[in-house]
Amino acid sequence: MSKRKKAGRGSQAPPVSKKKAPPVRTGKKWLLLLLGLAGAGIVALVVFNRFWRPDRPAPDREERKPVDPPGPPTVEGVKPAVEGVKPTVEGLKKESFDVVHRLTEEFPGQHIPLGLMGMIQYQFDEADEAIKWWQRSLDSNPRFAEAYFRMAEIFLDAGDFEKTVELCRKSLQIDQRQPHVNGRLGKALMELGRPEEAIVALKAELRNNPRSFKADNMLGQAYLALNQYEEAIRHYEKAFKKMPKAPGPCYGLAKAYTKLGRRDEADEFHEKFRQRSAAEYKSGVEKRKKHSDLQYLAEIAAKIHTTAGQVYLGDGQEQVAEEHWRRAALLDQENRLCRKLLCDLHVGRRQWAEALSLCNQLLRIDPKSPVYHLNKGVVLGYLMKLDESEKALRHGLRLAPGIVKGYHSLLQVLTYENRKLPEARAVAEKLVTLQPTVRNYVMLSTLCQQTGDLAGARGALERAALLAPGNPEIEQRIKALKERR
Repeated sequence: MSKRKKAGRGSQAPPVSKKKAPPVRTGKKWLLLLLGLAGAGIVALVVFNRFWRPDRPAPDREERKPVDPPGPPTVEGVKPAVEGVKPTVEGLKKESFDVVHRLTEEFPGQHIPLGLMGMIQYQFDEADEAIKWWQRSLDSNPRFAEAYFRMAEIFLDAGDFEKTVELCRKSLQIDQRQPHVNGRLGKALMELGRPEEAIVALKAELRNNPRSFKADNMLGQAYLALNQYEEAIRHYEKAFKKMPKAPGPCYGLAKAYTKLGRRDEADEFHEKFRQRSAAEYKSGVEKRKKHSDLQYLAEIAAKIHTTAGQVYLGDGQEQVAEEHWRRAALLDQENRLCRKLLCDLHVGRRQWAEALSLCNQLLRIDPKSPVYHLNKGVVLGYLMKLDESEKALRHGLRLAPGIVKGYHSLLQVLTYENRKLPEARAVAEKLVTLQPTVRNYVMLSTLCQQTGDLAGARGALERAALLAPGNPEIEQRIKALKERR
C-alpha cells in the first residue's frame, strides 16, 4: 500500500505502560465513532426519560446559566487549547497525536485507542501505518468490525476492489447493521462489474440507512447496467429527491430515458445535468477556498477528543470525559456527537438548563431532526416550561409520526395537572393505533372518563381485556363503569 504523502509525525508506536487496561463499563455498544462516522452513535438521549411524578422528588428548577455555543472553527475562530495562544496547523496536529498517544499509554492493548491511532494515521495520509494500527486493534479484539471496514476504505481508495469486498464482508459477518459498510461493498462490486451482487449490498445499506443518497444513486447505476431501466429510473428519482442539486442522478435519468426512447424527458435531465455540473464545480472551488487546513485539522481534533471522552467515560473518569467533549465542541461547531454526549451527561446530573442549551445547538446543526426536537421537548418539560415543551414535542412528532415514546412524553405534558385533557385524549387515541398495548388502552380509558365519555372509556377497557384476559383490575374497572350508566 503506497502512501499519498507524509504526515511528518506519529508513525512511531508509543511506549507501552504497565497499567492494566480497565474494562469498558458504559453499557453501550462500542463503536469507533471517529472521523469518518459523522453523526453515528447515540440516537436518542432523553426522549425515553419520563417526567417526574408527584411520588418522586421534583427536579431542580434552578435556572442555570446556559452553555455558550462555541464559535465556528475558522482560521480566526478555532478556539485555542490555552487561552491567548493562537492555534496553528502544527499545533492542532500535535494536539491530536498527543491525545491518542496518551490513550494508548493509559489503556495499552485496548482496541479502541489502537483503532483511533489507525484513524489518525489515515487522516494524515499514512495508509500503511493506519493498516498496521488497525491490525493491532484486531489482534486485541478480533470482533472489532470497524477496523475491517476502515481498512476496506483504504483499499477502495487504492483501487483494490477484491480486497475491499473481502474486508467489507468480514466486517458484516461481525455486525450486519454497521452504517456505510454495505454501501462501500456495493461500490466495490460495481467497480468489479458485478451489479447483481451490488444490488443486494446496496438494498441492505438502504435498510440500515434509508436516507442514503449514494445507495439509491448506485442502485440506479446497477439496474442501468442490467438494462432494467424502469428500476433504474425509480432509484435515480429517489436519489434526485434526496439531493436535488446533485448532477449524478440527472445523468442517470437522462441515460435511462434515452434507452427507453423517451426523448423529451431525456433532454430535460441532460439540461439539468449540465446546469448542476457547472454549479457543483463552482461550489467546490468556493468550498475549498473557505475550508482551510486549520479548519480541517480542528474537525479531526474534535472527533479525536470526542472518542477519547468515550474511552475515559468507560473507565469511570466522567470529569476527564467532559473536558474532552467540551474541547471538541470548541474546536468544531458542527460536531454533533460531542454535544449529544455532553447533553446526556447533563441530563444524568439533572442540569436541565445546560442540557437545553445543547439541544438548541444540535437543532442549529440539524433543524430537521425529529429526535432533537423531541429531546428538547422533554428537557423543557423538566424545566416546567410546558407550553414550549408541548410545541417542541408536537414538532418532533410531525417530522416522525411513528416515534411511540414521543407520544408518551407529550401525554405527560398535556395531562400534568389536567392541563389539556381533550388534546391528551386525541394523542392517546393515536398512540393505541401505533402501539395497542394494555397500558395504552387503560390510559385512553382514563382520559375518556376524565372528558366525560364513559362509553369510550368502557370500550378502551374492553380492548385491554382482550389483550389481558382474566386481569382482575381491568375486569373491576369495566364493572365499575357499567354501574355508572
